[in-house]
Amino acid sequence: MKSLTFEAITTFSLARQPFGVDMIRSFIEHWPAEIALNAIVEGSSSITVTKHKSRLKVAEFSECCSFHATFKEHFKKVQGWRFKGQESVPFLFDAVRFAHKVFAIDHAIRSSSADVLIWLDADVVTHAGIPLDLLSLDLDPESGWSFLGRSHLSDVAGGLDYPECGFMMFYPKARGFQRFWQLMRYFYFEFGLYGLFEWHDSFVFQQALALTRTDFPEFGFDISGLGLVDVGDPSHVFIASKLGEFMDHKKGARKDSKFSKEFIRRQELLPD
Repeated sequence: MKSLTFEAITTFSLARQPFGVDMIRSFIEHWPAEIALNAIVEGSSSITVTKHKSRLKVAEFSECCSFHATFKEHFKKVQGWRFKGQESVPFLFDAVRFAHKVFAIDHAIRSSSADVLIWLDADVVTHAGIPLDLLSLDLDPESGWSFLGRSHLSDVAGGLDYPECGFMMFYPKARGFQRFWQLMRYFYFEFGLYGLFEWHDSFVFQQALALTRTDFPEFGFDISGLGLVDVGDPSHVFIASKLGEFMDHKKGARKDSKFSKEFIRRQELLPD
């Protein structure tokens, strides 16, 4: 049986999110040598790849994901009035900010020859070697979409039961994937997400999964189902899941710390 091939993807702005460079360095150090990272970067001309050229591809976001500019302008013209006078767009409705991820993944789906695409947020830092079996077997990539579910938070005020999308795996050959990604393209390329209750990527992915499962009930794999440990914050399923043995996700205010407090707690719980 032919082994699956993998490629990882990330995107970030070098000017606004320089921590993405740390993500790249830790990837090169700890991920399997046969897996390359495709970094789609705003300001890529300032990054010179002198080593690990077989494992690291750096491309310019505006060239690979040119529709994002159209998406941004549409948001400004059609939805901008809703947030006039506000200091910033509220998290739940910041479609432009969270669309970078979707357009980068769409580019990879259309251009990569790998069987499985792995999404990593730019604020993910890998601290231990990633076993290939974790990716090819434990996380069930052939389900179509492997994700970090938070259904255990369905009763929490604020509706935090949408997936945590700092890590995802996509298998375009899976039964149901064409429907799944057709929905994602509708939401972003045809602006369908503005008909949803929330406009951030996690909520949109949740809706696409639910709609896909009406016809393909076996589509998708919830990584959280492998088990979660108590890291002090039940919403931080990345660290609480199997992935937390190997990676830290320094989302939000955690970026200024060497390690997130959840990752520290997770390491303290590991056996010697």
